[in-house]
Amino acid sequence: MKPFDPLEVFARVHAKLTRRRQIKDQQSVLLRGSLEFEIPFQRVYFLDGEVKKDLRLTPSEFKLLYFLATHENESFSREKLLSLVWPKGVHVVSENIYAHVSALRKKLGPGANYIQSIPKVGYRFSIKSHD
Repeated sequence: MKPFDPLEVFARVHAKLTRRRQIKDQQSVLLRGSLEFEIPFQRVYFLDGEVKKDLRLTPSEFKLLYFLATHENESFSREKLLSLVWPKGVHVVSENIYAHVSALRKKLGPGANYIQSIPKVGYRFSIKSHD
């Protein structure tokens, strides 16, 4: 174990907490229906009255849900989602979108209806479908 200077540890922790507070103070929260997105931390919570449930999404699930939520009521094919959500050079097949959407719906629970399947088109995020 390497020796460390307690003042340096304190300074590093303080700097990290300050950065985290600054990020939190910026416009870093997006609300869509019963969902609360903490963008810098890639976390999504389902709000049910006073209860705030962390959905514990994978990075890919977060990217997909965030993209759909920020393009509410727009329909996207699986291929279009692949090209818009995943970076160039990442090999993902369109069937993976189906798996991600299925996993998202399970994690969303009562909010699963936010993600709509559009026959012969793809997927759409709509809050109105949840009412």
